[in-house]
Amino acid sequence: MIIVIMCIMISPMMQLQAQGVAKDDVVAIWINEQTKDTLEIYKVGDKFFAKIVELKQPIDPETGKPYLDKNNPDPEQAKLPLKGLTFVNDCVFDGNVWKDGSIYDYESTGKTRKCIMKFPDVNNLERLRVTTVLPLFNKTSYWTKKK
Repeated sequence: MIIVIMCIMISPMMQLQAQGVAKDDVVAIWINEQTKDTLEIYKVGDKFFAKIVELKQPIDPETGKPYLDKNNPDPEQAKLPLKGLTFVNDCVFDGNVWKDGSIYDYESTGKTRKCIMKFPDVNNLERLRVTTVLPLFNKTSYWTKKK
């Protein structure tokens, strides 16, 4: 009798975990929880990208103009506005993770690193963990799906 009750209780939980995520679940508008920037993840072919849709603070107080990609090591790219910048490139879906792509750190270093995107809880597709792979440690940020 106890085994039957346990099976009845565990069965729905197993079904939820078995559902996993679909590769296009990540395609949406997101808010970076740290910077409050609005970002869009989109798909081209079988690869996923992210671009800046809106900056929380769109105007650089030093210049009175829209923020530029001033941390970019390429002088020509450094003259371009951050709004519209594609900063995550070429991620591919593999199981419950988007990987093998790169993320450009437009906020501080201007460097491009490997990145991984994953839902920390496959039963909650409203929050995404984005990990920048660094030589000694990883940098993690969380993005919340815009409603």
